[in-house]
This record gives sequence, structure tokens and C-alpha cells, in this order.
Amino acid sequence: MKSTIEDIRRMLSNGLYRDEQYIRICIVAGMLQALGWNIWDPSKFYTEYPVITINANTPALLGNGKVDVAMGKNLQTKKEHLFTLIEVKALGNIVNNS
Repeated sequence: MKSTIEDIRRMLSNGLYRDEQYIRICIVAGMLQALGWNIWDPSKFYTEYPVITINANTPALLGNGKVDVAMGKNLQTKKEHLFTLIEVKALGNIVNNS
């Protein structure tokens, strides 16, 4: 893990991560792989995972979209109820307004 973080820091300081795609693959997938996730198994690691947003108070569909990364036990059957969703942004696109 330490070498993964050092590599990410070095590449960040060299300005190599130009957009959201670099962040998603090079940082997020790299860190998840270092934590033991098999990022090469599409049943457990899925990019651009389709999601449907439903209003919890009324049975109304709010929209369709995609989340950058989803992880779970078996995403392809969609029977997994607990999984992790990660939304990725390019460097500098989240600004602290405090």
C-alpha cells in the first residue's frame, strides 16, 4: 500500500492525472486493487454502473444515470443488496466553500 500511495503522490506532483478517467483508473482502481479488490472481475468491480434514482416518499422515478465505480459480491446478478458506489471527480472539481 505504501508504494501505491507513493506512486500516486509522485504522479500527482508531476501533473499526470489530467481528467476524471485518470483518477478513476489510476487512483481509485489502483488503491482498491492494493486493498485486495479484484478490479479485473466485472462481477465484483464495475465502472459506469447504471443506477436508477427513485423518490422514497412517492413512487416516482427521478432519473437514470451511472455511478463511476461500483463494488460488491456479485454486481451482474443485481441480487447483492450491499455494495459500494464511488463517484469520481477530476482534480480540482471539488472546492471547499468554508
